[in-house]
Amino acid sequence: MFRIKTGLVLSVLTGSVLVCCGGSYGRTSDDRAPDEGIKARVDSDGEVRATSTPDAASDEAGPTCGTTKALCTSACPRATCLSGSHVAEIGTYTRAAGLGLMTITTAAVGDTTTGALGIRTANLNASVYEVRDGIGFIRLIQAPSGVALAIWVAQSVSVGAVVAFSGSASVALVSASSFTVTSRGRVNVSAAGLVAGPGGSTGGGFRTKGNGCGAGGAPTGTGTSGDTGGTNGGGGGGGFGTNGGGGGSATGGPGAGGTAAGCNAVSLRSELFGGSGGAGADNSGTVLGPFGGGGGGAIQLTAMGELWVDGAVSAGGGGGRTAEGNGRNGAGGGSGGAIYLESPAITIGTTGGLFTNGGGGGSASSGTGIACVGPLAASGSATLTPAAGSTCAHGYGGAGSAAATAAEVAESGTGAGGGGGGGGLGRIVLRTRASATPSILSSSLSPAENNATAFSIDKTLD
Repeated sequence: MFRIKTGLVLSVLTGSVLVCCGGSYGRTSDDRAPDEGIKARVDSDGEVRATSTPDAASDEAGPTCGTTKALCTSACPRATCLSGSHVAEIGTYTRAAGLGLMTITTAAVGDTTTGALGIRTANLNASVYEVRDGIGFIRLIQAPSGVALAIWVAQSVSVGAVVAFSGSASVALVSASSFTVTSRGRVNVSAAGLVAGPGGSTGGGFRTKGNGCGAGGAPTGTGTSGDTGGTNGGGGGGGFGTNGGGGGSATGGPGAGGTAAGCNAVSLRSELFGGSGGAGADNSGTVLGPFGGGGGGAIQLTAMGELWVDGAVSAGGGGGRTAEGNGRNGAGGGSGGAIYLESPAITIGTTGGLFTNGGGGGSASSGTGIACVGPLAASGSATLTPAAGSTCAHGYGGAGSAAATAAEVAESGTGAGGGGGGGGLGRIVLRTRASATPSILSSSLSPAENNATAFSIDKTLD
């Protein structure tokens, strides 16, 4: 017996593991200790073999293997598996022996560097696929960008609580059959202020643009870094699915809002990556960058069977930093990130929501030489309400984009500095089969379904 870690109840059912109630597992005598991983390889015949000899995953429940490709366990030939995005060996991973049912009912955090997630212990080597405690994991590097992708795999997945992720890698949760986010479920890869979400890009430092394909533009000016210097303009907000807002003017030129055009030229089906960072503006002599808000992260939910979302999936951008010192300028907010849903049957239920809101911009400092005491910039969250910019002092930071509301251009300074622009929306992709149409029963979508640059349905799954 071993105890489930505090904060997560995760059920696993395979041929050799019995789930017990009350936060513990019952194991049979031939079960492995929780730190003994089950590694998988692919032999020359294309079939999966385990490097140890666990029992095969059960195929008694759910649809059978065949042309519907609605199940992809160890009992199914690889040809019957759907070809998922970003994961060349998805049919190998889902068919590995030892996978169980993942049911998350209390808050959990997944580590994209090691693969630890609740009761699942870290891989010995994250770059080698291992099944531990019924859950597979591998961390890959995507080409040509170099953005890492952390992949968790289970026989089926049900998320009924908040699950968030740490680290820099984009996130993929893969089910060999069905995948459900219940009405109480929350999947979160949002940025937290200056800290980018998993797979998102960071904001800029002193008078530098943000990072990412739609980076917020840097302000111009001749000020120097430190308590007495200034950039002479606010930083631009990051863009991704839509444009970011421009910074506010002071005595110099503000930073331009990041544009979505460069991001939309790169298909999210080829690589999974998150949002862009806002531009930095001013710092102080004691505070190091980045100052621009971080870009929202990237999350992929893939199911070989039905994918049903009744809860919230969020990839919001981070709020930009409010300036300190005398009459200094605010930094831009980060853009929202990426939500990528993939299944032959996708349903967004009436209580479900997909949110990639931009972060608010930081405001100018108060001019009193002390830290801001007013509201700071908000990060994008799971709501249709825009993330507010900071209102510490004129000029105010611009609000981030949400739903049909564009990112705001920041206020220009009147006797003080300019604010940072708000971050733009992220991107949503629903990938399904050519013969299928996703069922979208919810209006809680940001971007909305009719946003041609930020929301798309890709019917190439086979």
